[in-house]
Amino acid sequence: SVAVTNASNGGVKLLASQIPLYMATDGTQNHWLADMQVAVPNIESYLGGVVSHPYGDIPADPSNNFPGVCDEEPPYNNPCSNSTPLDWTYQALAEVHKEWNLPVYVTEVGQQVTNVGTAEQCKAMNYYFEQFKQNSWEAGLFYYSQKEWDYSPGYAILYGLGSPGNYTPAWYAYQASANNTTYNC
Repeated sequence: SVAVTNASNGGVKLLASQIPLYMATDGTQNHWLADMQVAVPNIESYLGGVVSHPYGDIPADPSNNFPGVCDEEPPYNNPCSNSTPLDWTYQALAEVHKEWNLPVYVTEVGQQVTNVGTAEQCKAMNYYFEQFKQNSWEAGLFYYSQKEWDYSPGYAILYGLGSPGNYTPAWYAYQASANNTTYNC
């Protein structure tokens, strides 16, 4: 990152991953954020933001005061099941921003219709965009997925054969959000 930014006279800013932990080749678990900051103390000056994929376990990291969001591993101090996916997703993103103090690019949000139904998927879409409008630190939001795919069914806001396909209520919420309004699910 240092070489790329220096070669561009600071014109290129890179995006860092928010993943707090990684596994070294020797099998030990290490702290991604802390290790990056030790290796390059002014790493933030080379970065234009942090990319966050707010799904799954985001465990606590006591070494750098990262509180984590939910913990599905023993001893289950903060299980994911005690909060809704919507709540903990944005709690996780706020923690990422607090740790880095950089804009956060959200790489993927979505609700699977087969789990929550079309009305809840629509409400979730409104929620994601409302949070996006409220959080000045949130620089980008990417929804998964626009069109139905065989390998991950139920998330799409367009479904069926043809182009573009059939619209779900979440499609109208997505469209309304792009026009800075809210769709009534």
